[in-house]
Amino acid sequence: MPDRRKKVKDCGTTNGHLELIARTLMKDAREGLV
Repeated sequence: MPDRRKKVKDCGTTNGHLELIARTLMKDAREGLV
């Protein structure tokens, strides 16, 4: 079962990175509009 747990952890980390990237892109887009 450790493998399954690791997979979930990696997935959570990936989602965190995607969220961070999305926030950065939105911030850049807003600054570009101003």
